[in-house]
Amino acid sequence: MHIKFLTCVLVGLTFSELGDLLFYMMNHYHDFDIRDQARFLYSLLTMVSDSKEKEIIGAAVVDVMHLGENIADFFHGSIIQTVPAEIHILESSPIKCQRENLEVVYHMDPEKTHRSISPNLDAALREYFEQLSHLETMLKCTFSASVVEDSDYSSLVSVEFQIGESKELTFSEDVFLPFLDKTEPGQVEYSVTPKIPGQATINFRVIFGHEKSTYQCDLEPIQFELKDFLVPFPWHVFNIADKKAFFDLHWTKCTDTNSEAHSGVESLKILKCSRQSLADLWSHAVLVKGDENDAAADDYFFFIPPSFHLLFHARTHSTNLVLHIASDYWPVLGQLDNFLDNLEFTS
Repeated sequence: MHIKFLTCVLVGLTFSELGDLLFYMMNHYHDFDIRDQARFLYSLLTMVSDSKEKEIIGAAVVDVMHLGENIADFFHGSIIQTVPAEIHILESSPIKCQRENLEVVYHMDPEKTHRSISPNLDAALREYFEQLSHLETMLKCTFSASVVEDSDYSSLVSVEFQIGESKELTFSEDVFLPFLDKTEPGQVEYSVTPKIPGQATINFRVIFGHEKSTYQCDLEPIQFELKDFLVPFPWHVFNIADKKAFFDLHWTKCTDTNSEAHSGVESLKILKCSRQSLADLWSHAVLVKGDENDAAADDYFFFIPPSFHLLFHARTHSTNLVLHIASDYWPVLGQLDNFLDNLEFTS
């Protein structure tokens, strides 16, 4: 029965398909354990596949051995034990990775599925949200990677940077650098798609070769804060004629609890910085700059990828600056205090 089974199955095809599966798993899965196991099995499969095929075929004709047991034991060295490649774990990393730049990239995807849009919205807002449902927003995140100056590891090869799982963000595939040494830093670039904007900590590690050995170590986790997701509203992406009216429609949607289209939260914050200091700091997001008197207000309009908004009315009252806040993303309020307090500190 064993011989009949083997003669009917194309062993080479089986090995080829299995190799494709393992290669996909080690490149596309975000779980470190799965990728490590897939990498090990793929290496074993490609290095000793010919001898393994002969072992299985030879073992199949031995009455005391079962084909199922052979296949089950195959990956971990079934009959002739092989020594797997060893990965040395380092407690401290010889590589330092520093974030250099964060750039927002917008792309309209006509094939993206429409979200459900409230029928109670103003016609102008309905048209906008229909366009927004096709918007893909990515953060182009660039890191500078370099070998620590006093490290014993001078020239590294096959450097692979791996990102851990995150419920808040989706990262592009892992980045490979063929070579890295102390003379020149390398550039590591990821495309990041926000799912849940706000604070996030993502594990970061690196695997590299050095003097015929393979090493692995953790890097400093990647940190994202609310300020990384607050970008000026992308007017250039949407065809909006009256910006002030558009802002007011959003403000009403977030704050008017009597409106059927109401969807949002509002809050208030007293800042000790001057109105001009805030205007200078947020000049990229200012929509309306009021006159220099207590009755006037400055309007600021921020976009929070993937599809949320944060609006501010800044008005001077006595010696303080009163900041009226509105947003259609309520979790942002829990992070705004710290964000605005830091603005006070730097202003």
